[in-house]
Amino acid sequence: MANVFRRAGKRAGVRVQRRDTALEVAVIYAGGGAVHRGQVAPTAVVTSVGWQQVAGTPRDTADQIRLDALSAQGRAISIALQLISREVTY
Repeated sequence: MANVFRRAGKRAGVRVQRRDTALEVAVIYAGGGAVHRGQVAPTAVVTSVGWQQVAGTPRDTADQIRLDALSAQGRAISIALQLISREVTY
């Protein structure tokens, strides 16, 4: 699914990063044994250019949010959800 978000990001003109995150799937599968623990699940992160310079600083305020960037990010997520809803296999 992370690749679907990447394709959607390209279509919407926004940056989408894939990150591999350890996931405790035993929470999902009740009674899951050690085989399921700590598997890696890719995630997709939709960001704006330059977010690293502002995030977590005193400049990190609502005034920094650009409407055009937020709109493009929303478009990317919308496209990804449309693609996912049509996919039979991932």
